[in-house]
Amino acid sequence: LYYATIMMPYAGHVGRHLERLQALDVHVILPSHGPIHEDTAIVLDAYERWTSGSGKGARVLIAGLSMHGSTGALITALAEALEARGGDVQVVDLTAADVGAAAVALLDARGLVLAAPNVLNSAHPTALHALTLAELVKPKLAFTAFMGSYGWSAKPLMKTAERLEKLAKKSFEPILTKGRPTAEDLARIETLADGIIAALTGAS
Repeated sequence: LYYATIMMPYAGHVGRHLERLQALDVHVILPSHGPIHEDTAIVLDAYERWTSGSGKGARVLIAGLSMHGSTGALITALAEALEARGGDVQVVDLTAADVGAAAVALLDARGLVLAAPNVLNSAHPTALHALTLAELVKPKLAFTAFMGSYGWSAKPLMKTAERLEKLAKKSFEPILTKGRPTAEDLARIETLADGIIAALTGAS
């Protein structure tokens, strides 16, 4: 939790300092605040794993919320499609998760899918809060994707998708539905799941 919420944005700096520590015989870690660590390997190994990204598996984080079930149907469909393909999926309900839990989930995620409905002329503010958090902590992500539903205009959701795209080198085409997803929309979810699995396995 401490690394995810405080140190993750500075992974490059932390990694360089870890290299300096490799030349030392460290017996105890005495931080200026927080607990004393006598088992230094637990801390140093974890920080090396987090800064390098080598400890990430193939987990996909789907973070989102739904107001009337339309976006929720997209979330459920994608989670089930990924699981059917052997994917490791974590779904976080942004209406229930605290900020720290969301940050920890980002730390372990290879890819992030953000899902949100439109509210007036914006994506849902809770989803925007989560996106702002992700922008601040700068997780190491291989890809991102955005899903959402709207009633009048998809433009606000597209703006959110464009922000999300900047968090990773690869992003998938947003899936936006007018109201509840149709059979065609659900077919697009299946295609997205194929693309995500390919990205996780290095096939694309």
